[in-house]
Amino acid sequence: MEQVVADVSPELLHKTHPGSTATCIASIYAHAVIAEDQILNGMVMGRAPIFNADVSAKTGVPMKQGPAQEAGWAGSINMNLPAFREYSQQVYASTEKILAELDDAKASEMIDTPFGNKQPRQEFIGNLGVTHMWGHLGEIAALKGVEGIKGLPF
Repeated sequence: MEQVVADVSPELLHKTHPGSTATCIASIYAHAVIAEDQILNGMVMGRAPIFNADVSAKTGVPMKQGPAQEAGWAGSINMNLPAFREYSQQVYASTEKILAELDDAKASEMIDTPFGNKQPRQEFIGNLGVTHMWGHLGEIAALKGVEGIKGLPF
């Protein structure tokens, strides 16, 4: 994710596409990272997420009320990219720590998911990391491609 947003200009970060259902890159990026933080730290591990009012003020990304990328929330973002990238590094480090500390018993424990079902903790973490993050990474790469910029770093 960080490689994909590394070369995004402030203008492109906040560019909207009228008539499209796509939100701006800033909101897609923010949604993906905040969701990882809230879901892994909050829901999966029962800890306080890293994102709080202080992080919100520093990054220019308002607090979200739910998991979706509502248009109103997306339109209210005035992302300070370096500050948000600093927060994202904290989230990734927290995720790595969670994975390193996850023993077999905790990993196989069934948890409630936001989709109304139960999954083993490790399976849900894998699904979140693979499908959710990669899906949004692809959205950002596609929006960059529409603008004539190389979407993926390879």
